[in-house]
Amino acid sequence: IQISALGIDKVDVSYAASKKAIDDYLLTLSIPSVIVRPSYVYGKGSYGGSSLFRGIAGTPFFTAIPGQGTQKFQPISLNDLSEAIVRLVSTPVTETIILHAVSKKIITLEEIIIKLRSWLGLTKTRIIHIPLTFIRLLTRLGDLLPYSTINTVSYKMLASDNITTQEETQRFA
Repeated sequence: IQISALGIDKVDVSYAASKKAIDDYLLTLSIPSVIVRPSYVYGKGSYGGSSLFRGIAGTPFFTAIPGQGTQKFQPISLNDLSEAIVRLVSTPVTETIILHAVSKKIITLEEIIIKLRSWLGLTKTRIIHIPLTFIRLLTRLGDLLPYSTINTVSYKMLASDNITTQEETQRFA
């Protein structure tokens, strides 16, 4: 079982390229395997994209939303993803399959940020949409800082929708 990422075939960043290289390699093998491609994964912990989203949600005085915040996601909880992986471990497969690990509900980036802010126990604040041109400049500065969650990789992953087809959604459910 390979845990990959949804949308890696649409984004030109090293993170996506490494995931895609492993996926592509597995597809060449004669050994049956399962490639799981989750959308945004949320849970108590915070890594990568979820750290970025929490950072955005936790800003004081106002909530800065990248662009118009209309980017679409089908987030999946870490618990649901973990349960699916456990089920897959005990399910025999006869061929290599790719599963898009997503929830049925499509929500926007702005909705995710607002929900995260509430989950963090923070009060509502004014929402300010930051132009993507400005965000792109900030990410270049973030590239210069070690461990920065604001970087060109996160920007490229964030700038487009992260959803799948209804057929793929049903296949995972």
